[in-house]
Amino acid sequence: MPDPYEVILVYDGENTEYVDRLLDIYDFDYIVMNPKRGVHRFALINRGWDACTGNYFMHVENDYYWSHPGSVRRAFEAFEKVPDLDFVRFEFLPFWRSKCEQVVKLSDDELCIVPKNTSYRWNLNPHLRKTKFPAGRLLEKFPPRAQPEKTYADEYNKYDYVAGCLTGENFRHIGIYDEGGHFKQFYAERFTLVPDQREFDAWAEFQKFCDNQQYQQLFRSYLDKNGGRQLVIIAFDGLDYNIIKEKAPELRQFAHGRTSLDNHIEKGGTPRGATNEIFSTFLTGTTPDIHGVKFPLDYEFSLKGKQPTFLELVDSVAVDVPCYNTHPNMKKFHRRCDWAFGFDAHRQQLGMTEEEYWPRVQASRDALERDLLDYLYTIKLNRVKKALDMNKQLTMIYFWFTDIIGHMGYKENDERIDRLYEHVRHVFKKLKEVIGDRPIMVMSDHGMKRGGHNPRGAFWSFSDSVLSTNYTPQMEEWYSILKRWLT
Repeated sequence: MPDPYEVILVYDGENTEYVDRLLDIYDFDYIVMNPKRGVHRFALINRGWDACTGNYFMHVENDYYWSHPGSVRRAFEAFEKVPDLDFVRFEFLPFWRSKCEQVVKLSDDELCIVPKNTSYRWNLNPHLRKTKFPAGRLLEKFPPRAQPEKTYADEYNKYDYVAGCLTGENFRHIGIYDEGGHFKQFYAERFTLVPDQREFDAWAEFQKFCDNQQYQQLFRSYLDKNGGRQLVIIAFDGLDYNIIKEKAPELRQFAHGRTSLDNHIEKGGTPRGATNEIFSTFLTGTTPDIHGVKFPLDYEFSLKGKQPTFLELVDSVAVDVPCYNTHPNMKKFHRRCDWAFGFDAHRQQLGMTEEEYWPRVQASRDALERDLLDYLYTIKLNRVKKALDMNKQLTMIYFWFTDIIGHMGYKENDERIDRLYEHVRHVFKKLKEVIGDRPIMVMSDHGMKRGGHNPRGAFWSFSDSVLSTNYTPQMEEWYSILKRWLT
């Protein structure tokens, strides 16, 4: 970097060997370190900014890739065109065009003027600014749970500054995981520079903009370090997104939402939602026109050895997953459903009067519910616990009792539905005791409304920050989302 720039290194650590390696790259004008991590990082930044003697102040942190060398020139052009401008952020996302109060044309970029009182209008992302301490020195002590950057950004909004951001490709955030190794959606957007980005190959994306072998090796190590996490998927057939909110709120974990079947149905899936079709889409990341599993369903069919699923990506165990290793006992219970569900066409076929038929249907429902729960607690949960004890990287468990009992509860406020969700809550609690601190995904293939499938009721939740709450992925998106988590 040519003169007249000063380059100040602020390092929140005390490893002198690391600093020596950085000095081999650049001879910094001033170095700030943090022996024994004794002070807040904002105190370190204050010291670094104190050492700056110029008229403009640029801030860049080490998890960004400077992809356009002309970024600083673009910022200076923005200052010339907007004399009152104080702050220019080099990175556009996660701001949107709708956030722009005004767009100023530059020679090879655009400047978005961000309205006052916008959250994080001032921030520590890569930027160039005129004022060293625009809202006073950075605070160095914060109350519990305070967000330091937001605290200062809120203080900045009290002043009459003009702030904006460039909209072109200038910097990329090169990480997609937080310090705990959890995927962050808004990191992914700023890594790919694509809004709402969820499906991408991080390694291939990095190679698009960086051909430096040393940096590629470091990024490959970063991906390998953060990949390979465990996951337990608990699939309840027919749990409804809206009923869960009322009757089993604990299933709405750290992040939760609906899954859309729109693409699945548009590409050949049954409009009302059929379990084997939907799970084939979930497992393969393809739609029915590709994976070929369509109604009428062959319950003997398995995707194993025929089409790749995310279960083959890692060391996994599956318990009774539809179209993968469907259990014979599920088919035995389904054979009893004609009587238990009760249909007038069935009654007419048997030549029975309503007085003869419906009491028998009610008795069949009660018997089937009782037998399903007896099987669940005496046989099924034992098999599930054995699978969990194997401690595989991926464990997927499927429960069918929820769908069958859900069909028998013809109204959302039916007592049978109340009992069903009480059992769901109990099963979830028991499984969490065995799962421990392993991440958990809960999902359903469709919802249930007045005894019929509700394709708009498919539910998902994560115990970790895999997605943002209320994001609605298409059912086929889960393959790539889970692949990114697992590998």
